[in-house]
Amino acid sequence: MALGSRTLNSPRRTASTRYAQRDLAVVRLVMGLLALGLLVCAAWFDPTQIAAGEHLSWTGMVTGKCPGCPLCGLSRGFALGLRGEFAMASKLNFAFWPFFLSAVAGAIQVPLALRILVFKK
Repeated sequence: MALGSRTLNSPRRTASTRYAQRDLAVVRLVMGLLALGLLVCAAWFDPTQIAAGEHLSWTGMVTGKCPGCPLCGLSRGFALGLRGEFAMASKLNFAFWPFFLSAVAGAIQVPLALRILVFKK
């Protein structure tokens, strides 16, 4: 028997690996659902509604025009990006591409995480 072969095949090691995979799948699912919610909101509101602050009105925090923030233009950029107007979205905020691609990649994690959680071995 090779040195360390007993510890690699031990049931304790396999169980901890299985739980780690499940925990990671839960994190992927939660983060993916948040990203999917962000994309659904960007698809729901058009850029003019976002510029008027309607995307924040349901929170009760902002009642008038959007006050702006360091990520100003990113919400409108997401709305334009989901409508295929990538050039205009890139002009609104230079950070559009990293955030948009991260949100799309996060949303793709939802079915992958569900596959791991539902069809576990």
